[in-house]
Amino acid sequence: MTGKDDGLPQQYNALMSHHKLGYAFYEPESSLVVKPGSCGYIDGSGSWHPILNVASDAEAGKAGLGIIDKAGVVKLAPSTRLWGPKLTETVSSRSLSMSADVPIPAGIPATANSLVEFELHSDFGAVLLCKGDVIKRGYAHDDPFREWARANMSQLLQKYPTIRSSGFYVVTNTFTSKDILVNGWRTKSNKVHLGFGGGVESIANISANTEIYGATAASGWIQPANGKFKEKVQEKWRGDNLIIQDPDVEADALEVKEARFGAESN
Repeated sequence: MTGKDDGLPQQYNALMSHHKLGYAFYEPESSLVVKPGSCGYIDGSGSWHPILNVASDAEAGKAGLGIIDKAGVVKLAPSTRLWGPKLTETVSSRSLSMSADVPIPAGIPATANSLVEFELHSDFGAVLLCKGDVIKRGYAHDDPFREWARANMSQLLQKYPTIRSSGFYVVTNTFTSKDILVNGWRTKSNKVHLGFGGGVESIANISANTEIYGATAASGWIQPANGKFKEKVQEKWRGDNLIIQDPDVEADALEVKEARFGAESN
């Protein structure tokens, strides 16, 4: 899962953080792997490396780790919402006319109901688009997972020393969608266009049945082959930082990150 770090995954996550939805994966991750209760780390390429499901006593015992205090582990009922496009603050969008006298970008049919242009105003920008329902799943309280990480961090560092540099994440909430599109680019002169069919007049009204035109790999869009995507939402423990002493380096300490995960594949 380790790949070349070109900085895009980190930039994407950092710039999407203003939505306050957590850690945003530039490349899709499966919600079968990244799910509430799981823990792991993220490498330089932005890929998720699972360790175990903290909420499973069997998995914790098999790994030689302590079990979580179940008293505060309360699973929330799944809730559903619709998202409009999620843009970094470096990208703006505007609707363009579909009149006959206006040139239509390549890949957009004249039968499209609406046309949207995304424009970059800085060194990097990105667009996240979820078609249809976005489902939130997770736990009501973070403290049991925080305390489990605190109690087991010494053993985790010994078993998985990579987390000293990559960080350690516990997933407490996820947002999942079956059909997601992501585009990130660094060239200001490159404007990204999408067309929409099915009677949709506004990008805020897209549903699972909306036809989307122009979202091709050639134009920079990332979409899982199975049409599913999982985005992670991360909350770093800042302010009340959770600091765990590194057992091998007396003067060093590790900041543990509690994670929520945004748009995931089901």
